[in-house]
Amino acid sequence: MKKSLLLIGGLTAVAVVPISITTTLLIKKNKQQNINQNKIEKLQDELKLLQSQIVNLEKDKTQMAQYADSLIYGFDIENYQLESLEAMLKLKAKFHELNSYVDELKNQISIKKQNVAELEKEIKRLRNELNHERNAIRFEIQRLVTDEW
Repeated sequence: MKKSLLLIGGLTAVAVVPISITTTLLIKKNKQQNINQNKIEKLQDELKLLQSQIVNLEKDKTQMAQYADSLIYGFDIENYQLESLEAMLKLKAKFHELNSYVDELKNQISIKKQNVAELEKEIKRLRNELNHERNAIRFEIQRLVTDEW
């Protein structure tokens, strides 16, 4: 009988060991699954955070593209204004050049008017001299004609 008890006891002992090993393995497996589940949840949270950051970055990218477009448009406007200003400066330079030319022509006209005035005075003097000589000749002719009669 002792043998059978021992045998039964031995079997019991043998049966208990595998159950405790199985339970320990199940507990370890459960803990590992919990750890893995926690890791998965953390990774999912990180993924959501990264996706949110990607969405925000896409919004920022769109805003930056719009800002860049507005800067380019602004630069285009400034470039156009600079080109217009450059053209105006060229026109102003031409205007000054033309003004200088006009001033030079005015000076030449003034000089020519002075020359004309001097010539008119000379012509008037010569006419007066001619009239005086004609009158002197007429007077002389009249005197000669009168003397001969």
